[in-house]
Amino acid sequence: MPSQIDPTQPPEGQPTTQGVRDNFATAASEITALQADTEGAPFMPLSGGQMVGSLMLNNDPGAAREAASKQYVDRMVAPGPAGATGPIGPAGPAGVQGPAGAQGVQGNPGPSGAPGIQGPAGAAGQTGATGPQGQMGPMGQQGPIGAAGPKGATGAQGPTGATGATGPQGPNWQVGAGLTLNAGTTPSTLLFANAADGNVLANVSGAPAPAVPTAVTALLDKVFGNTRGAMLYRGAAGWAALPPGTAGQRLISNGANADPSWITSATLSQAITPDPAGTNSTTGVMCGFNAQITLVGSGNLAINVYGIAGMSAGSAGGTIRIAIGTGTPPANGAALPAGATLVGGSMPTAGSPRAGYNLSALALGLTRGTPYWIDILMTAPGGAAVLSLTGNQLSAAGVA
Repeated sequence: MPSQIDPTQPPEGQPTTQGVRDNFATAASEITALQADTEGAPFMPLSGGQMVGSLMLNNDPGAAREAASKQYVDRMVAPGPAGATGPIGPAGPAGVQGPAGAQGVQGNPGPSGAPGIQGPAGAAGQTGATGPQGQMGPMGQQGPIGAAGPKGATGAQGPTGATGATGPQGPNWQVGAGLTLNAGTTPSTLLFANAADGNVLANVSGAPAPAVPTAVTALLDKVFGNTRGAMLYRGAAGWAALPPGTAGQRLISNGANADPSWITSATLSQAITPDPAGTNSTTGVMCGFNAQITLVGSGNLAINVYGIAGMSAGSAGGTIRIAIGTGTPPANGAALPAGATLVGGSMPTAGSPRAGYNLSALALGLTRGTPYWIDILMTAPGGAAVLSLTGNQLSAAGVA
């Protein structure tokens, strides 16, 4: 039943109470009609009832008390294949020969041959010699053979020979787990039995046994173990399980020709003592923190430094900025080393009196396995006033 609710009402930006009420009324009418249409539908109540007609089962039974289809029962009670045919029994004696049929009518004789030519008469006087005998005329053609007499009646059939012995019964097929016998084909065929979706045929019993439908999780637990947090990876000799790492470790790839591994991120937490000497340099000098860290998991480093900063006199403040580099860490009062990198922004400090500072920076693309020093570049505003940092705390950690 298509809905009559108007999705364009009420119009956007011009709502009206009547438009909303009309759509509510339409929805109520459709719900009432739907309830009326489905109230008496042919559903089986939860309390039970009686169904009429055929009940079609989806699969053969899998448990002792499960319903079975007629097709399944017929297949189970079907007889085995027939034995080989026994030898043919001896032939019965020949039946009595019927009487001979009557002789056919003799054909008419052929016509007589023509008489021979008479010889000439002898001369008078002496008796002339007897003339030669005339030739015999040709024999007449033989008349046709008379029709055959009627065939005598067939003698009685001899007794039927004895039935040969029944051949031996064919083998009674039995199938193992995971297979089923299809006796409806000639010859019978063995098939894989139905298994639950997502299962495979396997043996996880711990001893030689027929394969049975097995969940993939059970198969993986059998082969690689069931430790929670383990990782499956392809090693040089085959698939293997990487044991779980410890809390806080990170999984890293070691390249196409190496196995993955867990690593502990590099961290650094250091209280800078003693406080570095102050400076009135307007070009900037290093504090000389002598703090170092070596990255192992990634090339990214998060840095945080905090403490107290300010000038010895005056209201003008200086600036401070985090610097990193490789090689020997710079000493207090040294210039920014060649090749060093300033990270994060410059932070202005208070003048006099001094106040707290907090600097944070993220250094990206650093080289793993290389030691890096971390320091602060101090720049004074000029004049005789000295910029100094005290109570400094530095922390750093490798991040993904």
